[in-house]
Formats: sequence, structure tokens, C-alpha cells
Amino acid sequence: MVKSRRMKTNAFLRSGVVCFSLVLLTWAFIGCGGSDPSISNGGGNEPLIGTERGIRLTSHYDSLLRIGNPPIEYGYDARGPGTVGTMTYKGGGKAELIFRTEDMVVTDLEFPFIPRSIAYVKIIPTDQIGEIDFCTGEVFYEFDSKFQPVSFGVPLEAMSVVTTQTTGTSSGLFTETTGRPMDESGDLRMVSVAIVPPTGDEYVDTVLALPTDTVSELEVHFDFPDGRFPCPGHPDPGIADTVRMTVGKEGKLSMAFLGQYVTYPYDGHGSNGIGTITDNNNGVLSVSFADFAVPVMQFIPGLDIMGVRIEPNSLIGVIDICRGQIALDFDADFYPFNGDTEYYPMSVITTLRSGESLYHHHPDLEPLVGSPLDKYGDAYLVGIADVPEVPAEEDGAWITNFFLGLPNDAVSELPVHIDFLGGERPVCPY
Repeated sequence: MVKSRRMKTNAFLRSGVVCFSLVLLTWAFIGCGGSDPSISNGGGNEPLIGTERGIRLTSHYDSLLRIGNPPIEYGYDARGPGTVGTMTYKGGGKAELIFRTEDMVVTDLEFPFIPRSIAYVKIIPTDQIGEIDFCTGEVFYEFDSKFQPVSFGVPLEAMSVVTTQTTGTSSGLFTETTGRPMDESGDLRMVSVAIVPPTGDEYVDTVLALPTDTVSELEVHFDFPDGRFPCPGHPDPGIADTVRMTVGKEGKLSMAFLGQYVTYPYDGHGSNGIGTITDNNNGVLSVSFADFAVPVMQFIPGLDIMGVRIEPNSLIGVIDICRGQIALDFDADFYPFNGDTEYYPMSVITTLRSGESLYHHHPDLEPLVGSPLDKYGDAYLVGIADVPEVPAEEDGAWITNFFLGLPNDAVSELPVHIDFLGGERPVCPY
């Protein structure tokens, strides 16, 4: 069964922004899993030294940032489009890793609960250079950038931040943290400890207990559009037999309410589906998901007090490697709830597709169109389900059918990411 504060105040604000920038900005340019030999895609055909291939880095939502002693901890969600880079083969399964400034996805840092008009930080990056080892999964690179705090619209002096992000161990004054090497899925944990030096302002240094450590522990993901480099002497991994599909943070779910369509933002935080490739017919993969977690749809984002619990029954379909087209038949029960009260489920059956999806009850509306699977594993799936009315004998049937205009259409628009596991991504045979 396939079953979510004029001097001191300004000085304090400035140093506070600096402190947070050390921690939070280290990886803002990226966006939006010991050693595991299964990640190598080796065999005996080692590429020539200097061979270049592409890479993309994105971050996960379950990262942590800490500052001080005892530390204050923050959850860090930097999901986004990611940053593309280049790998240049050095031999022995290792490659130089470069993320060029012009390719970085850079956004200003805005602090929670502080309006941008009061304070934010502008990021001025430089190239980030390091290494990736496909035999051990170890990764590191030097992060060298300038961060310019802006207070009440006035740019302050830019500060240079230099640190090393690593899957190994990083230490500071009183903190030590260890990352996790890259696994076969392209998941890894990169860490760094940066020491925030004294500002020279006795008041500020006392309040913030400077010097102190700032720690980043970041869950990141690599995609390899041109394939991984091999680890010499390791067996060829063959072709993937499994897929992993996750849903992004900018999805949408829409449904009629008193005659008008209402669209709710849908964050796929926590989605994770594992599917088996049961057949490969000339580049068309048949995929069946035996396990898929679907987050709750919240009517009030961030508050799980009223919404819809989604319980999938089945998810099965095809992925066309050559054309990038995806069509997955989705069968689920949607359970509306209000607090602890859960209502009669609505049956939702539709095909989530990267192509065109038509309305059943509103043929005058333009069809929805998704986007095909790209070389990084991203696609946009759309689906329009014909939702039947709730049977009259069920509690709340009349009011549910009236407000939602059932039978009616329910609309899903989902950015998804697909990873191929157990081997290399299948290639188009023609």
C-alpha cells in the first residue's frame, strides 16, 4: 500500500548581522546523503585526465545552523534551483570541483522576523573550488566570499568570509562536527565551523560572547547530468533498477469553493517515493511505487490545524527517457480534517503527467501543461482529477458537496525531482 537597538545600538545590530551572516550565508548560493564504494561507476575505462563533466548542487530542508556556547540552533531550509558547476578529472577517481561566480544562484539573506527595510545581507561571491572523490564519497571545497550587511538601507563594510565545507571533520574553539560522504543517491552532509572574532567593541563582544563558533551542518544533493566519474578497479554499477521521486516546495493544489477555484501552496517537505523499474521498452521505463509518503495539504501554511490528509493507494506509470515525458497514474483518498475531526474521504484518481491535462467539468478552461524530465532529474507534473460527490448518507455530505461543488475537478501542480538508483541513469537507445 502506498501510503507533511545611537552608537551601541547600531554596533550591536551590525555585529549581530555579521554573526548571522557567518553562519547562514556560507551556503546561500546553493539554492533551490563512512565511505561507500557503491557510488563508483567504474569498470576499467578510466577517462582521460582533464575530462570535464557537469554537476549541480542543491540543498535539503533538514539542515542545521548553530552559534555560540551553549549553541543557539536554527533549522535551515535553502531549497531552490541549485548551482551548476564543473568537474575536471584528476585521476584515481578524483575530480576538481568548481562553481563559477556567474553560475551561482545568489540571493540576499533576509532574517526571520526582521523586515528587509531594517536589515539584510548582500552576498558577493567568488569562485568556489574543491575536490570530489568518487571512490570514497569525500567532498570539500573552499568558500571565499564577501558579505555586505545593509542596515536601514545603508551598506556597511563588506566582510570576507573564508571557510572550508567538508564531508570530513571541522573544528573550532569548542566545537567539532563531522559530515557524511556522498552515497549512491548523491546525498551527503557537508559541515564547517567558522570562528567569529572579537569586534573590538567591548559591549558587543560581551553580549555575543565573542570570539565564538558558528557551525553549519548542511544536507546537500549532487546531480550528475553527464554521469559520475569512475573509481578505478571498482565494478561497473550497471543500469539503475530503482527511482526515487521527491516533490518540491512550490507545488499547488486547487479546488473549487463556492464556484471559484482556490489555489493552495503545497510544500513537498517530507515526500519520498521509491519505485521499481519493472521494464525498459526501448527507453520507456515502467515504474511501480510500492512506498510513497505524501505530506499533508495545509489550508493555512505552517499550521497543521485544518487541511487534507492524503493517503495514496497506488502510483504506477511510465518514464520516457528519450522524450522526458512522464505519466503516473495516481489513486488516493483525500481526508479533510479540522483539528482532531476527520471527514469522509474524497476519492482522487488522476494521471500526473509532464504533458497536457484536461478539465473534466470545465472544458472552457485552458488545459494544464507540465514540463518534461530534464538532464538534472527535474520535471513538472500536472493532473486534474474528477472528484465525485460524497454519498448522501455520509455525515456532512450535503455541506461538502455544496461548498466544493462536487462532483468537480481537483488540480495538482507538482515540481518533482527524480533520482535513478542502483546504477546509472538509463540512456535513450536511439
